[in-house]
Amino acid sequence: MLFVRLLLILFVLWYTAIANAKDHVRLPNVMGSSDPLAYQFELTAIKAALEATVADFGEYEVSHHPRFMPRARLLKELASGNLVNVAPAPTRTEWEDQVTPIYFPLRKGTLGFRIFLIHKNSKALFSKIDSIASLKKLSAGQDYSWSSGIRMRSLGFQIYSDTSVKRFYDMLNHARYDYYPKAIYEARRDAKKIALSHPNIIVEETKMLLLFQPLYIFVSPGEERLTKRMRTGIWRIHHNGVFDKIFANFHDIKQMKKDVEKRQILNTISPQDLFKHPAFTDPNLWFYGWPESTAPHL
Repeated sequence: MLFVRLLLILFVLWYTAIANAKDHVRLPNVMGSSDPLAYQFELTAIKAALEATVADFGEYEVSHHPRFMPRARLLKELASGNLVNVAPAPTRTEWEDQVTPIYFPLRKGTLGFRIFLIHKNSKALFSKIDSIASLKKLSAGQDYSWSSGIRMRSLGFQIYSDTSVKRFYDMLNHARYDYYPKAIYEARRDAKKIALSHPNIIVEETKMLLLFQPLYIFVSPGEERLTKRMRTGIWRIHHNGVFDKIFANFHDIKQMKKDVEKRQILNTISPQDLFKHPAFTDPNLWFYGWPESTAPHL
């Protein structure tokens, strides 16, 4: 009888511990990044994925590191799992090698849908661009450390680099380089934001550069339970429609579709990019039907 009572007490203690256990999600601080407001979409998706798995994994707690980390430092900390254990980021080979990716494109691939901010006197120049080769003759504003800059340099594009986003705008306003490729969801917003301070900068209306630049959730390699929870959660909100609603709340889908449909698409994506993971062949994950369709896909 005493043995049974002891087992019962141990079971109650174990169950209570499990019930009260919380997954501690430690996210980076992005307030020092070039676009901290854009991070709200990723944060909302991560929290929705966590909320969707409460019944399976229990409660959770989200915190942010108090200081901004450059990408190299963030990868180091994410690999250790001490200060940060979850981070959304554009994929890079070293990230997939050192930390655990959740193969789900948070931005539906649109981070790689690049339309251009240009000097207003360059409209005729861009109307003559008819191939990737001709675009490579012009200089693109990209930081050498940005994922997009690394990708474009690896593809042979000419890169103009500077010290800050403001400097990129200042130099483009004076036509010191040719174009500033921006994600399709940010180009018009940013052009509007700087219209008074940089009146010579406009959105180029005829071309789009397509880069393979999916944005994933990355998890520290020692966090197997949290990895399973994030993977379960993000796919769950994909299948039940919650993710699409979040995406629609943070993106001007109507304008984005117009911007795709009316442009000549300069596609740098290779079959080797697309078939790295089986999920990449599912058009429902992407804003664009990949790889067969050329119609915009929500």
